[in-house]
Amino acid sequence: MSQSEPPPPLFHSLRCEQQRSHLRTSRERSTDSGYRGRVICFYFLQLSLRPGSARAHTYAHARSRTQSGRAPPTITHRTPPRPPTPTPSSAGRTEQDRAMSLQLPPCVIDCGTGYTKIGYAGNTEPQFIMPSCIAIKESASVGEQAQRRLVRGVDDLDFYIGDEAVEKPNYATKTEPPLNTPENREYLAEIMFETFNIPGLYIAVQAVLALAASWTSRQVGQRTLTGVVIDSGDGVTHAIPVAEGYVIGSCIKHIPIAGRDITFFIQQLLRDREVGIPPEQSLETAKAVKERYCYICPDIVKEFTKYDSDPGKWIKQYRGVNAISKTAFHIDVGYERFLGPEIFFHPEFANPDFMQPISDVVDEVIQSCPIDVRRPLYKNIVLSGGSTMFRDFGRRLQRDLKRVVDARLKLSEELSGGRIKPKPMEVQVVSHHMQRYAVWFGGSMLASTPEFFQVCHSKKDYDEIGPSICRHNPVFGIMS
Repeated sequence: MSQSEPPPPLFHSLRCEQQRSHLRTSRERSTDSGYRGRVICFYFLQLSLRPGSARAHTYAHARSRTQSGRAPPTITHRTPPRPPTPTPSSAGRTEQDRAMSLQLPPCVIDCGTGYTKIGYAGNTEPQFIMPSCIAIKESASVGEQAQRRLVRGVDDLDFYIGDEAVEKPNYATKTEPPLNTPENREYLAEIMFETFNIPGLYIAVQAVLALAASWTSRQVGQRTLTGVVIDSGDGVTHAIPVAEGYVIGSCIKHIPIAGRDITFFIQQLLRDREVGIPPEQSLETAKAVKERYCYICPDIVKEFTKYDSDPGKWIKQYRGVNAISKTAFHIDVGYERFLGPEIFFHPEFANPDFMQPISDVVDEVIQSCPIDVRRPLYKNIVLSGGSTMFRDFGRRLQRDLKRVVDARLKLSEELSGGRIKPKPMEVQVVSHHMQRYAVWFGGSMLASTPEFFQVCHSKKDYDEIGPSICRHNPVFGIMS
């Protein structure tokens, strides 16, 4: 970047002194008033501020590295796309169109259980990826363990935010999880419009954006917004059916297996066998093993045989450094490579309270949907989220689901005495290269279209009607 160009807009409002005072205040309140957790910083709401503010973010990055003694979680940054330049043909446009053409692209925000992804529309990857954190109040002081109760209502959140984003406001696209309540949408609209003074807001369902992101796959013949989205992140997995861009809310299924459970399972396997792992680094080591070496196997029995017959070929070595003593250590990574992700298909390995494989859950979701959309749903099963990135995950899910469907059709034929010949069911699981940040990328695609500004809830409408305008967000343009 040349010296004449201003640096990209970052977190201008979080000045260093304000960070110190906020952190100091949070520690005092945590000690005195029985607050649980630390500061909740709505970093993702600061993207619409003045450019030239990289110092605050750089300071926070260096300060966290110095205090913790290790590198903080990855935060990637890419330069936002340049706003379109006005052309002579734009003379007939309205003043609103001219204003839109001169401002920054809309800001896309995807809040996940583990990480929050933020960036400008038109990019292929988010510019900022940071851990999601929140602080909540408790009903009793720290010492009264028996009386402590977690309250999870909106009024019980403890917010610490920077200056108001009143200069250079920007349009925003915010994603929401399935079955989000209308009250949460209204509360989000109040924060965005009143505190951050944005000119427009659109709240999109994560499953719809993931379907839009799947259009980049070669497996997708025609663009459609009918399908089942399997969204598996760090903390939760959902199977969400979508018909023509609208979620079938009554058929959504929750799966209590996600990336964090795989990490804990691998950590337990390593702890039972390996002795050289520093206890304070066992979780980080398990996470690194999961991300580097794990994959989905087609047959778990054959996989055990393969490792036993040729361990030198399949067993890998992980090398790390003790963060305290700085001494090197290494461990063997064997069965953990395929046993970790296997809990998606055999949940009883890690969670005795949940015994249903993910393939059976997806089949149950589709069977509970209206009969006229079942075939399109089987034909378009889309993967989304970092925990679906394991090698051969889509292939294994498609095979197991195909077996379940074929067994049902065969049973139907047998019960009819051969008089009914069911038409074969096409089952297709779509994997694509934008799978990791599918929800954010789908929002980036849709927010970069001209129709986006027409369906956004504007500040003017918010002032006239109130936050209830955000209870409904229409499917628009290329989404329909």
